[in-house]
Amino acid sequence: MTPTLDIPLLFATRIIRMFCYGFLSVVLVLYLAEAGLTEQQAGLLFTFTLAGDAFISLYLTTHADGFGRKRTLIIGALLMLGAGVVFLLTNNLIILILAAIIGVISPSGNEIGPFLSVEQAGLSQLVPNEMRTKVFAWYNLAGSFSTAIGALTGGWLAKFLQLRRLDGSGFLSLHPDRLCHRRVSPRGFLFTGFPRHRSAKRSQSCQKSLGLAQIPQCRF
Repeated sequence: MTPTLDIPLLFATRIIRMFCYGFLSVVLVLYLAEAGLTEQQAGLLFTFTLAGDAFISLYLTTHADGFGRKRTLIIGALLMLGAGVVFLLTNNLIILILAAIIGVISPSGNEIGPFLSVEQAGLSQLVPNEMRTKVFAWYNLAGSFSTAIGALTGGWLAKFLQLRRLDGSGFLSLHPDRLCHRRVSPRGFLFTGFPRHRSAKRSQSCQKSLGLAQIPQCRF
């Protein structure tokens, strides 16, 4: 197998993304409650979040080979970044719902968005047949482990900041849950850099494997 940075980059984006999903799943409800949303409003927001994520994921993944897998990952990362910024800047329910529909946010800690399908398609081309099961096993394990570590970190950090606030030694005027959300939102900006380093050679292999050598529309 020819050495390539594509596989480590795919693993790195998976690990960072799932860590952030796990982190956010712990503090998101607390953050929304602190922002003034009722239980019914938070439930409505999560419903629209999941519905929007399903639609965005379906559209981007079914069109990924048409306008490029790398571009699909960048678009997903930008949507994630935009949603995080909106959640930080406003408490307006309507605006939050619109951001949740368009953006990519995981309220449950599970994988959402176009990332998983595109990354798995890329891995299947990068890895030879005899190693594919092993690599995919490590890929899934890395994601699950990162989610667990992210959830543990989010819970620990929120608890620590709350204790700092209660004992009077706190140095932050910002609520702990809002601070935690602020730490997570830059993940979308970070992800936009990873796909730019993917190998351009995957475009040709993708076209040949699908018999589209004359159609320059399948690229990674």
